Amino acid sequence: MSLHQMDLPVNASFGHAPIQLPLQMRLLNALGPCFAAMGFFNMKEDPDHYMRWAQQKLDLDSFGEFDLRTPLKYLLNTLKHEAGLGLFGRIAADKMIRRNLMNNLLLQEEFVKNPTLGDVDVESPLIIICTPRTGSTLLHNLLAQHTESRALKMWELHRPNPAPLPINEFTDQRIKQSDQEFGMYYRMVPDMKAIHYFAPEAIEECTHIFNNLFSCRLSFSTMANTSSYTDWIMEQDMTDTYIAYKKHLQVLKYHYQKKILVLKSPAHILSLDALTNVFPKAKIIHLHRDPATAAGSFCSLTEAVQISMRNQVDTQAIGGMWRKIWTPAMLNSVAWRKNKQLDVLDVNFKTLIRDPCRTVENIYQHFNLPVPNSLKGSVHRYLQEHPKDEYGTHQYSLERYGLCRRELHREYRDYIDYYQVPLEADS
Repeated sequence: MSLHQMDLPVNASFGHAPIQLPLQMRLLNALGPCFAAMGFFNMKEDPDHYMRWAQQKLDLDSFGEFDLRTPLKYLLNTLKHEAGLGLFGRIAADKMIRRNLMNNLLLQEEFVKNPTLGDVDVESPLIIICTPRTGSTLLHNLLAQHTESRALKMWELHRPNPAPLPINEFTDQRIKQSDQEFGMYYRMVPDMKAIHYFAPEAIEECTHIFNNLFSCRLSFSTMANTSSYTDWIMEQDMTDTYIAYKKHLQVLKYHYQKKILVLKSPAHILSLDALTNVFPKAKIIHLHRDPATAAGSFCSLTEAVQISMRNQVDTQAIGGMWRKIWTPAMLNSVAWRKNKQLDVLDVNFKTLIRDPCRTVENIYQHFNLPVPNSLKGSVHRYLQEHPKDEYGTHQYSLERYGLCRRELHREYRDYIDYYQVPLEADS
């Protein structure tokens, strides 16, 4: 979240939906049942249908050692029978699945063509872990102002192969492909920009790599009701997923090997043991914000996403999903910190907002990384170019999702006390 996307919690009387779909999207979704009855744009339940399509499309065979088929099977079953996807949602999900399968085929081909990819050092990245809506996008962008940083862009995460070249950073044809997907969405639904803005050339979180692997504990539950899939994925050992994630990072860093890899994703806090088992040398920044404020903001974002993807949105179920996924994640992080001997730096949201320049300098200094003289000026410049409310103000209400600030504070007392998290008022 950058300063132009600052959240503004409001009182219980504020209860309208976070975005309004434009007429063309409402008409598109209204045609959904007709197309479904005719057999058009329906999700297929068989993962082999999509996997064969991708193999034939690229004339490649190997998806590699990571088992894509099992998570894809669970995801497809959930998307078809539980998610309640509208026509736009079905089209978007279908495109995502096909793109991700092609990404995996191309990844394996990259390693066959260039075995030295396996030697790329991604052992000690700078990683922001957090619950959603804690200012991590802002911090990620500010850390990326370091002249020797390598922060991944949206288009690179969506189509990581072949390994991106610095000379093509602003001209690669994949930028246009990404813009056709996400740029078009924001042109159709401009209200979404105030909540969370994606852009092909913008720095983005590595959650998208887990989407590529159909093994994400975050994104699919945000997109739709995926209770069965979420229950299943939360029970899985994520170590193999992080090993496959690591291979993606090696491709994306191949032409930037002297750079400091700067990553962030709320998904990491849902898999802390796997993260630190695969990346024991990671330099971890744990970002904290009042969990009640984060909950309201995340629920509002989830509703906005689901409004465009689903036929009907259950706001109470969204609040229940927050409690089901993020409450144990926050409380488990305390036990993880007590039991692990790791170099983790805690950063509070209020500290970040009060003095962003000093916060960024402190992070690099803490991990014994060089701080260029230009860093402070670059951070100031970024903040000036991305002022508060650049795309509008995000307003939301906890009560809309069946949540209460006071109850959440009681529920998260161990987390709040352990990390000394400053609490925020209702407005």
